[in-house]
Amino acid sequence: MFEIKSKYGAYDEDFYTNDQGQIVVNVDLGQYVLTENKTPDYYLNPKENGPYNVDLTYDGQVINMNLENVPVDIDLSLTKTADKDTVHGNDIIKYTIDNIKNSSDVALDEFKLTDNLPQEVRLQQITTGTYNDDEFTYNVTYTTNKDSTERVIQDNLSSKTNYTIDFTSLNLAQDEYVTSFTLNYGTGKEGFNNSSPVTVTVQVQTGLDNIDEFENDATLSGKYLDATGSDTASADDIAYNNVLKVLKVSNEDNKITGDSSGTPLANAVFDILDENKDYVATITTDENGECDYKYFDLNKQYYLKEISAPAYYLIDQDMVPFEFDTEGQIINLTVKDDSVHADLQIQKQGPEEVQAGQLIEYDFPIMGDFANVDVSGFIWEEHLPEEIRLQTITTGTYNEDLDYDIEYITNKNSNWETLADNISTKENHTYNVTSEDLGLAADEHITEFQFIFGDVDSDFSEVEMPNVTALVNDDVQNNTVFENDTYVMGMFGSMRLMGSSYVDTIAYTPTDSPATDDSGGTDNKDSGGTPNNTSNTTPDQTNANGKNSNTQANGVNAETRAKSKDLPYTGE
Repeated sequence: MFEIKSKYGAYDEDFYTNDQGQIVVNVDLGQYVLTENKTPDYYLNPKENGPYNVDLTYDGQVINMNLENVPVDIDLSLTKTADKDTVHGNDIIKYTIDNIKNSSDVALDEFKLTDNLPQEVRLQQITTGTYNDDEFTYNVTYTTNKDSTERVIQDNLSSKTNYTIDFTSLNLAQDEYVTSFTLNYGTGKEGFNNSSPVTVTVQVQTGLDNIDEFENDATLSGKYLDATGSDTASADDIAYNNVLKVLKVSNEDNKITGDSSGTPLANAVFDILDENKDYVATITTDENGECDYKYFDLNKQYYLKEISAPAYYLIDQDMVPFEFDTEGQIINLTVKDDSVHADLQIQKQGPEEVQAGQLIEYDFPIMGDFANVDVSGFIWEEHLPEEIRLQTITTGTYNEDLDYDIEYITNKNSNWETLADNISTKENHTYNVTSEDLGLAADEHITEFQFIFGDVDSDFSEVEMPNVTALVNDDVQNNTVFENDTYVMGMFGSMRLMGSSYVDTIAYTPTDSPATDDSGGTDNKDSGGTPNNTSNTTPDQTNANGKNSNTQANGVNAETRAKSKDLPYTGE
């Protein structure tokens, strides 16, 4: 559209070019000013185009003017870089978007910066940057994989302030994540430029394939009339998986579980530590004894540390170092666990033959936890046969500094009563425990007693030998065989361990010795028979002092013995 105006007169008219881009005007003689006030869409009027002075000095004069418009040039640009180009799962990447420019020769509407995030990353936060244009306000929106609608996260932001916006606090569904965000500037004037960059912080997803390439695109766009201009900048990354694969197996045959040596073990738990032995991750073996972790940096020292062993296995105490020196490397480690050896032991020694009314002794030269694990609820319990009456208990001493209690029950009272408590394992005591000493009824006597030690270490054992004395009943019958049982018991996890020992003793009534004649022969007359002093023990059941001992010292196999003697046992 052109304006023709008389310089000195009142003439002032507007004219539009026709389809051929022409205007034809008939005017009176005189001086005029020609000005182009509006260009066609998508064209600009160069600065050198007018206004033009036109002089008409004679009738019939024709002045031809050729004027040119230049097309509108939409020119947008930006750059995008990443602080690393090779990454692993869980890595943090910081992208920088800079040189955000509108170099067009017109202002643009719907001017905005959009960052499209690859599915391999999750947005953590952005900084919005600052801008050199006159101050304006704008907002930031986002979309997710579940909703493509633009949702506002911040608005009324000043172009002169660099804001940090946290995307991790969004209230999204469990499987929902941000797929893009947009800085909606509104109008981008000519010469629009940022004065500080936009930064984008993301975290790489775990479980990516090795090797996984992904691209992060940022687009600057705007509109002039119906024309849209844009520029896209990309930053590329490659995700490598440096993989640690762990196989957990049994180092030996396990007598508790029945596993043979080399059996894969489930439920072994490992911590992965970095070069400073700080925590990185926890992994657990599956039913095949396998587990893996994929997210390691190159040329860094790492450690594998077992923190929990499968049931009835010991934790491997070694901290295994490993290091990756090539991207995409796989390291295989096999870790072997020793089996739990359930071995509570006790040995009891006592006389082979006794007489009615005789004072006898029982010794306990072996007692302790000989397993390779600590035991909880460790108890020594003694069962006394009806043919004897307990006289004294000598406690012995032990190699672990503990306090323990002694309790007993009687033939009249099945509730445990305290004989002594808080006894030091470092002190040897002798307690008199007859019915009279304990203030029991005349026909009441101890039938069982127990030492309650509580939790003991794997090498817990006696130092000075415990001992008890007992009096054989006066009314015991000749050839009566009685058995004295003892056992130790404790818990490893949910498994009850036991060791037991017993002594079989025969009571006999002595007869008068037969007379000897002068010839050295034996007179059997009126002898009343010969004494029955035959032991029911075999030679290998008799110790060097002539005392009888039958021992089972295996925490698992003691089940059979315990059941046969009606002892309490919960190993099943």
